[in-house]
Amino acid sequence: MSSTPLCKPAAYDGQPELATTYTLHCQLAFALSPTVFDTDQRKKAYLLSFCTKNLAATWSEEVITEWMRIPTKKDPTPELSWSEAVTAFETKFCHPDIVADAIVRLYTLRQGSDFESFLAKFKRYQICAGYTTVSHIRQTFLQALEPHLASLIKNLRVSEVDTPDKLYTAARDFYNQDRLDRASSRSHQYQRKINRVQSQTLQVSPQQRNDLDRRLCFRCHRSGHFANACPRRTTPVANHHTRTAKLSPAEEDLLDLNW
Repeated sequence: MSSTPLCKPAAYDGQPELATTYTLHCQLAFALSPTVFDTDQRKKAYLLSFCTKNLAATWSEEVITEWMRIPTKKDPTPELSWSEAVTAFETKFCHPDIVADAIVRLYTLRQGSDFESFLAKFKRYQICAGYTTVSHIRQTFLQALEPHLASLIKNLRVSEVDTPDKLYTAARDFYNQDRLDRASSRSHQYQRKINRVQSQTLQVSPQQRNDLDRRLCFRCHRSGHFANACPRRTTPVANHHTRTAKLSPAEEDLLDLNW
């Protein structure tokens, strides 16, 4: 019996009408391979291993720690039994409120810093919520995007975002370009500050040049600290941006660059 071939179940995506079929397929696998699935842990792991799409994937990530927990001396709480796991699964996916749950998740989803993760979640919730019209998907998607990305997409021609795939691709392209622009801007700002230091250090006094060469403080001309932390300052300040004594622009930039 244990050698009877059995096709693996298709990846479950959270559709309510397929939930019962999926659990029956798991039960059949257990019956045909009793020596393999001889513990509740293995049965639960098998059920979760195929919950890899859409809302089922999100749910699986949420419950896997609780489901696979093993009692310890510090936490002797009994592990979740197989029958309890099946009940939890069917309550989640056979319940008629699954569509309402997906809609709520869809309308509360926001982009965040990980665009690809955000997009994957949006697609899962969109499918489970039953959204199929482009206008409805577009409206919900723009609401979830960061405002500046949403405004860029709104300026596109309708033909450029007339399908969900085009909409998602445009958003991804804008997101990647925005990251490149921000990185380039930071690089240019830093380079301008370095250029300013290099040009203005030529105008410092002989004493300041000597301090620079010997890595000494501009204020007391001693080693071991810089001017922004000089112990001879008359009034202590929180940071070098609010110091009382005036430094030259070159000195300010040297401190900002942590020289």
